[in-house]
Amino acid sequence: MPSTATAAPRKTPAWCWILTSLSALEAVGFAALAYFQQLPFAYPVAALAAWVLALQLNLVLPPASLPRTAPRGKFWRHLWFRTRRFVPCTLRGLRQCLLALGALAAAALLAPFLLQFSPMLHPAETPDQMTFPAIVLLVTAFLGYFGRLYAQISQKDGDRVSQLRLDVIGGVHQLAACLFGLLAVVLLVELYAQLVFHPWVLLICTVLLGFWIVETLLRWALRFYQPVRVWRQAPPLGTTQPLRLITPRRHPLWQRVEVGDAEALFKLSEMWFLPSILRALPALAVAVAVMTWVSTAFHAVPLGSQGLHQHLGRTQEQLLQPGLHVTLPYPFGRVKTIPSDELRMVVLGLEADTGDPILWDRAHYVGEVNQLVGVGEELLTISVPIYYHIKDPRRLFLHTTDPQLTITQAGYRALLHQTLHESAFDIMTTERSDLQQALHEAIQADLDRKESGIEIDLVCLRDIHPPVNVGPSYQEVVSAEEDREAFIYEGQAYRSQNLPRAEARQYALMAASDGKYQSRIEAASGQAHSFTALDASYNEAPEVFRVRKAYEAFDASLAGVKKLIVDESFQGAIPAYIDVRKTLNPDLLNESVPDVQTLIPALDAKPTDFDRAVDGYLRAGSGAIPAVNPNPSDADYLLEDAQ
Repeated sequence: MPSTATAAPRKTPAWCWILTSLSALEAVGFAALAYFQQLPFAYPVAALAAWVLALQLNLVLPPASLPRTAPRGKFWRHLWFRTRRFVPCTLRGLRQCLLALGALAAAALLAPFLLQFSPMLHPAETPDQMTFPAIVLLVTAFLGYFGRLYAQISQKDGDRVSQLRLDVIGGVHQLAACLFGLLAVVLLVELYAQLVFHPWVLLICTVLLGFWIVETLLRWALRFYQPVRVWRQAPPLGTTQPLRLITPRRHPLWQRVEVGDAEALFKLSEMWFLPSILRALPALAVAVAVMTWVSTAFHAVPLGSQGLHQHLGRTQEQLLQPGLHVTLPYPFGRVKTIPSDELRMVVLGLEADTGDPILWDRAHYVGEVNQLVGVGEELLTISVPIYYHIKDPRRLFLHTTDPQLTITQAGYRALLHQTLHESAFDIMTTERSDLQQALHEAIQADLDRKESGIEIDLVCLRDIHPPVNVGPSYQEVVSAEEDREAFIYEGQAYRSQNLPRAEARQYALMAASDGKYQSRIEAASGQAHSFTALDASYNEAPEVFRVRKAYEAFDASLAGVKKLIVDESFQGAIPAYIDVRKTLNPDLLNESVPDVQTLIPALDAKPTDFDRAVDGYLRAGSGAIPAVNPNPSDADYLLEDAQ
């Protein structure tokens, strides 16, 4: 059976180191891009680059050749010989642990991506953040492709490195370049098509990477139980199914291991894992110790908390926000996680809540504390819940050891100071809200003076009651006080109901008196103006004025008489219309007929008064309605016809 492995190489080709250096740059660059630019999708790319780097280092590092015989001579020669034997043994053990280190690095880089798997970035919102990583991925993919092409051209028959190892190195780099190019295309398509599907592509790549890592580690662990011949004929570590898919079937990666009979597989003389483990045990122990020590440099700050960073024993000013942080290993760097957004509670005046109904005649809580109030003459049981959160973790760490104890002491001091000059009844009734606000301000001022870094969110007075023994007496006092308040409110209600009514009546009477006053003033003024007008009329025509006034007096004097005597000398001289029915018997007069028959209604008459006047005129026996005389005679000259 031909062997696919050659002798141990003495020199690694330069192109292998070039590809390895390129993988190292990719891992560091993408990790820095993800951390400093806050790009979660760059973490899986950095994890892939770190795993590829671990595989390449495991393949390109040659096994160390150790001197077997100690030189003869001085002491320093023996010391140099021992050093030359220890260092290669350690390097050989570390070379075998490179895969484990690569797996840990990949897992650490994949953790932030898995914790933030929800759609992380939208191309329309942050195009610059999507464009730059896509360009970097394209450049990396092209470099990987041309690096693989250069590796194929540079391989010669004279190379002393195993051809199979060279093929695995090139294939691993080619597979990584293909994944980088695929992710770059996905980001560019998202940028111009306004779609979001790169998290799912990265999740698929993460699953494939996890399968690759688990498969490689299982193959590495199973080699401890394989004979030397099978181990030497097996494909190198890192050979996985995706790597075989991009290589032709005639490639050595597709060749299966062929061994002899079954007995040759399990010869104890060829079982090498026990001697290998014994030889690598010191290096493995050192590697585990180093890995454990290095792991203390990684700190995860959970959501809702902040990290306090101590660098070389000195507390840093800047706090660490939620996420993964890297510091110096212990004891050079420490991170103390403090939950800053958590709402906490401290209760003054009790030890535990029993959950029973709150009544004055029985104890409410376990360990109730009585508080002296009213200049130390009264006792009250007060329950004060205080809600707070950590505002400044640095000040809390430097000036406070127990936040709850600090708040409890400050709360009792403030409670004693605020209730010392208040009576128990006022605290339970009218001063309750003011006491709550005063306690909040006093406790916060005390904590700020101590620079505790604690902020009080709310101070409540959940329960204030007298001691249980005097509870019924206090209840009677409170009932009497409630009755007094009820009577006061009833009187206020009666006052509010009747006072507006009395005021309205007062205003109405005042308005009526003012109106009567004005009407009398106007009437007097009118009478005065009437008298002065009569004087003016008399001055214009004294004779006419006297005659008219005489007739008015004559008419007024005959208004209610039942007998009318007319002198014959006036017959025909004075036109007069006398209603004998009205004069002799006013009761015979129809009320529907007006006293004075006129066709012109008064100013204050209704619209129907005109019709009634016409009807009354006809019923009075006057005949047809007389026409209006266009040339009336002088009404003031009564003796015109007599002359």
